Amino acid sequence: MKQNLFVDRRSALPRWLVATLLSLLALSAVIIGVLSITNWNFARNPLASLIEAKIDRPVTINGDLRAWLLSSRPAITVERLVIGNPKNIEKGDFASIEKISLAVNLRELLKGGLVLETLAVDNPNVTLINNKDSNNFTFSGKDEAPQEQEEAGKDPAHEPPKLPAVRQFTLKGGDLHVRDAVRKLTFDGKVEASERGSPETEPFRLRGKGTLNGEQFALVFKGGPLANIRLDTPYEFDANVQAGKTEGSARGAFARPFDLASLSASLDIKGQNLAHLYYLTNLALPFSPPYQISADVQTSRQKVTVKKLNGKVGSSDLSGTLSVDITGKRPKLVADLKSKSLRLADLSPAFGKGIEENPETGASLDSVAPRELPPDKLLPTYRFEFDRLQGMDADVKLRAASIQTGKIPFTEVAIDLKLQDAVITLNPVIFSLPQGNLAATARIDAREKTAKNAIDLRFNNVNLEQFKGKDTSEAPLNGILHARVQLTGVGNSVHDVVTGATGKLGAVIPSGEVRQAFAELTGINVARGLGLVLTKDKKRMGVRCAVATMQINNGKAEIEQLVFDTDTVLIKGDGHVNLTEEKLDLEIEGKPKKIQLVRLRAPITVEGSLRKPKLGIDEGDAAKQVGIAAAVSALLTPLTAALAFIDPGLAKDANCAALLAAAEQMQNQPLDKPATRPAPPAPK
Repeated sequence: MKQNLFVDRRSALPRWLVATLLSLLALSAVIIGVLSITNWNFARNPLASLIEAKIDRPVTINGDLRAWLLSSRPAITVERLVIGNPKNIEKGDFASIEKISLAVNLRELLKGGLVLETLAVDNPNVTLINNKDSNNFTFSGKDEAPQEQEEAGKDPAHEPPKLPAVRQFTLKGGDLHVRDAVRKLTFDGKVEASERGSPETEPFRLRGKGTLNGEQFALVFKGGPLANIRLDTPYEFDANVQAGKTEGSARGAFARPFDLASLSASLDIKGQNLAHLYYLTNLALPFSPPYQISADVQTSRQKVTVKKLNGKVGSSDLSGTLSVDITGKRPKLVADLKSKSLRLADLSPAFGKGIEENPETGASLDSVAPRELPPDKLLPTYRFEFDRLQGMDADVKLRAASIQTGKIPFTEVAIDLKLQDAVITLNPVIFSLPQGNLAATARIDAREKTAKNAIDLRFNNVNLEQFKGKDTSEAPLNGILHARVQLTGVGNSVHDVVTGATGKLGAVIPSGEVRQAFAELTGINVARGLGLVLTKDKKRMGVRCAVATMQINNGKAEIEQLVFDTDTVLIKGDGHVNLTEEKLDLEIEGKPKKIQLVRLRAPITVEGSLRKPKLGIDEGDAAKQVGIAAAVSALLTPLTAALAFIDPGLAKDANCAALLAAAEQMQNQPLDKPATRPAPPAPK
């Protein structure tokens, strides 16, 4: 009796423990029963709703749903899966897939990672849509709102897709359609090879055609067989693109299969105009002559890096590196470019020179090489589409070791350009000469429909002896030039900005010499017309000081001051320049410093266009024999202001100071008695 009691006490379990064990056994039985179900069609709607909640767009499963969950590699097959477009895309579907099958690595899943052992897709039909304010390929979902990503400094539209790792992929057929209103791209492509059956002999091929900015577009993408690829082995590819007159080819590899954001490739591209690449890259590149460029490209989720860039743009060589940061709201281009020999004319299309326009819309035909301007025009009239600048930022440096101009002996060029929030800043732009340079700063504010522009250009210590005519070994004028141009205006073309500009131009030559070559440059005797008496031995005459200023207002430039003081003659000028019509109407005359009763001088006229000035003699109006005192005394105040505008230090220059002193001295001199000029100090 005691023994039985002892056994009963040892074998008895608490009721709560017995109940728990029975519940676990029952639950396990239910789970095993559920997992062993072969007909899963009852779960189509719940599964579609689960996916729909994750990607925030309609999802339907119109075919069978099958699952095999009692395995170390749980698998599922879905037939006739349809993924709709988001609400901001009015109609159509993102994708319809005839059948998709996948198997998950259970061990990796339990560790918190998602690795697909197999993924098989049959006949997918995918349509990618990109409008100005929306697209259907950004899967932010309800849990990752776009505004949250924007607050973190990221643009969801620039985020590359994050795909799970796939160890074995199989694709059968398929179609890809692209409708991109931003890039003006339409594309219809088809997968040509079936990967099942004999993957070794049937590599992946995607081939298609469409239009890009109204021109024919074709793409051929070739890759290795997708079946049996390894996750830790790069996936090699070849791609060829033709968009109108732009041709490009790339050969490289994705660092990991299915990681579309990480690749390295060698790129070769050629075309008629760099601006046409906007529709492929979404970068606002400048207009250019025909180009051919090769480079090595690497991409990641944060940046596109271009190294070993080498090629030609027009007749100019180009090399360097550039990168595009794609993590912000706008892509940012950073470039460091160099040229051994830069042709100045190759830069002119960047200012709108010779850009072809659509006669109906006025838009640029940027797939066409820029043409030459009409021979009678100088200011480009093409109106830029500055709205492109609102989609990117940039920091670009260009250095040229030599420059081809044909007439001006430039030696080096340095250009620094920054684009931030649709505002372009050029600071500095320096064209170096053997003696002196041209330095400029400019600002283009394109945040509004019509751009606001400002430029400040300076000629610093430019020795005029560098500029010789093609038929003479001597420069017509010798001396150091200091000049400055300030302009502000509105407009989207160089012509519009200049013809509506407000500003001032000033130039000073503190000292120098006039040579006989000055007269030989034209078909008329300029020296004789202005009363310049050149010495017979050296055929030259000293220039004491020369000053010119123009006031610019609403497309009209009026001469405010023009004085050219030589040893024997004071030369004055008057007139205006119509910048709207690009016409010159100037008159220059010499006033002798001594009374001359014979050989009256006739004024020199400067007419024609900015591009082709014409010099002549106004024979109907002989220069009057007036005293030098009256001529110079009227110049005193404007001359002082001109020197201060160009460089305040010039007012203290020996020769210009002498001119000012002479003006003061001559104010009270009689017209028939020339004043004595204070001699300039001897050079140090």
